[in-house]
Amino acid sequence: ILQAEQQQSAEAADRPRLLIGVEGGASVTKLCLAEAGSGRLLSRASAGGTNHWLDGFSVCADRLAVGIDALLTDAGVKIGDVAGVGMALSGISNADNASEMERTLRQRLPDLSADCQLAVVNDCVGAVAAASDSGGVVVIAGTGSNCCLSSRDGSATLHCGGWSYMLGDEGSAYWIAQRAIKAVWDHRDGLRTCPEPVEAVRDAAFQHFGITDYDGILSHLYTNFEKSRVAALTAKLARLAADGGDALARRVFADAGAELAGHVIAVVRRAAAADSGEVGSLQRLLDGSGRLTVVCAGSVWLSYALLRPGFVEALRQRGCPVPLRLVRFRDNGGADS
Repeated sequence: ILQAEQQQSAEAADRPRLLIGVEGGASVTKLCLAEAGSGRLLSRASAGGTNHWLDGFSVCADRLAVGIDALLTDAGVKIGDVAGVGMALSGISNADNASEMERTLRQRLPDLSADCQLAVVNDCVGAVAAASDSGGVVVIAGTGSNCCLSSRDGSATLHCGGWSYMLGDEGSAYWIAQRAIKAVWDHRDGLRTCPEPVEAVRDAAFQHFGITDYDGILSHLYTNFEKSRVAALTAKLARLAADGGDALARRVFADAGAELAGHVIAVVRRAAAADSGEVGSLQRLLDGSGRLTVVCAGSVWLSYALLRPGFVEALRQRGCPVPLRLVRFRDNGGADS
């Protein structure tokens, strides 16, 4: 028995320790499994949204547990070999809800080793850490939107936005869809005449929601309301704008770009206008060429060509205290700048 136990201990020591990384959004969560030290990627998985404000800690922990199980199964490894789980999740705003998410997930994963470290931070902090050695700004535009200027370790942050679709979420997929829908419905009512043709956007909205008249939208905004379903219309609008050149869709995307640029300008100006200590902190965030890294995260940035006119024009008109370097992540884990 002693020999068997010693052999098992030796085998466990020989197995590489594993790390799990999680990027959790309001609609989709992406997970990856890698070897500690070498960083060799072993598997990827996805799960549903993990914003606890939308779905609660219990549901989010269930989704994380399912995603982690998929990672381990695909790689053929055991959960006991996991040395750490780093989670950058939408909706994490303070130490209390970070601790609650960690506690709930540990309950769902009782076979995690006692020394496995769990780290839970806001999704903005995770994006900055992945893209820059010196910190920077992340502007997230997915189902919702958020912007954060952060040191690399997240110890110093300034936020703009992230107050939900009720108070803004400007530039997000939900915001784009809502603006397009409102332009069409206002035009129909004679409240505001849309300067662009509305027919293509109207037809896309009718098809997306499975309705045949204007009144049909009401059930999707009341009884059967789902923020993510409204936001999903934006993918169709992107195709209308990119492939068909629809003027209304293109304008709404340009407006979204301007809003996202406004968020970046807001946090950078606040940092630059603070006391001398904060200004020093801003200078330390610049890269070797004197530029501030701006991480563009979230599905809306896949349509950067449509956002760019408004984004660039807003920067030109309002100005920014420091030069910027935009970075966009690719699905394969790399980044473009």
